[in-house]
Amino acid sequence: MLSGISFPDSRSNSRTNPLLHPAFAHDPLKDEVATYANWGLAWTTNHMYAAGEKHFIQFCLMKKFITSDGDILPASKGTYFSSYLARKVKHSTIKLYLAAVRNLHISCGYGDPLTGKLL
Repeated sequence: MLSGISFPDSRSNSRTNPLLHPAFAHDPLKDEVATYANWGLAWTTNHMYAAGEKHFIQFCLMKKFITSDGDILPASKGTYFSSYLARKVKHSTIKLYLAAVRNLHISCGYGDPLTGKLL
């Protein structure tokens, strides 16, 4: 249902594999590239992005924002997610969670969901 999206263990430095796009399905360098991509962000950034991704996934499942393929990506409800977060967290956390959603999309081979959006 979530097409390769996993919930990272908050105690580890692992994140969702950034090369889930089908073009990389049989690429022998995929794991190595994923490792380097993971190292490109600080541990705290990875940790906060994982929290933002988890909140986004939970929000999509709660509101049943699922594509006809049974996936939550690409997101089309970024404004709803922002409004939902505004009830619960500070502005700085909203910005961080939106950055996490953006990173998740790009990592999974989709475009930037925030481009041209008024949030």
